[in-house]
Amino acid sequence: MNWKIYYSFKENAWVIFVLFIMSVIPFGLYAQNDSNRTSNFEIIRKGEIITLVKYTGNDSSLNFSLNEQLADITHIGDKAFAENKKIKKIILPESLIYIGNNAFVNCSNLEYVYIPKRLHRIGDGAFVTTKITLDSLPSSVEYIGRFSFWACDSVCIRRLPAAISSIHDHTFVKNIALSSVHIGSNVKYIGVKAFSLCRNLKELTFDEGCVEIDTAAFVANQS
Repeated sequence: MNWKIYYSFKENAWVIFVLFIMSVIPFGLYAQNDSNRTSNFEIIRKGEIITLVKYTGNDSSLNFSLNEQLADITHIGDKAFAENKKIKKIILPESLIYIGNNAFVNCSNLEYVYIPKRLHRIGDGAFVTTKITLDSLPSSVEYIGRFSFWACDSVCIRRLPAAISSIHDHTFVKNIALSSVHIGSNVKYIGVKAFSLCRNLKELTFDEGCVEIDTAAFVANQS
């Protein structure tokens, strides 16, 4: 027997066997995988941070708490729902603390979003041109980004959470449902055009403490 040929065959057979096993056993059994994809959404888990990276479903209503894989989401990723024209109602989970930049941008038929009580941050442009009705935010919210509620006709947040220290540029532009605003003592800065073109805004009240109001923060309002 030619032992060289025998050992060559034996080695190749072992490689083929290993490749076969890898092809039939789910990857998660022999390596850690923190990404979960389905036909409708992608989730990434990194320790205690669980991020909904992308949602592509066609549902008109989505309750995170009723979906086992969405019930413990802590973060909505940037552009996770962007340009979704089907979604009308979203109930976010109580575990949520972060809404990313442009998370719901141009979801033009989105009318209702439940904002959970632990939410800390709303990213830049999060709800641009949605139809959501919103008149308050949880006291846990510490940051509202630029353009967050730009051209949201039914948003009328009259009193901001006490933890907010800055109202950033263009945050509430064209909120035509807004008729009055109270600026708390913790707010130290109001950005460029923060409340511009809120054409029904008639009343502004300030606590002591606001130190800087930037260019055209309240331009083209009735106040």
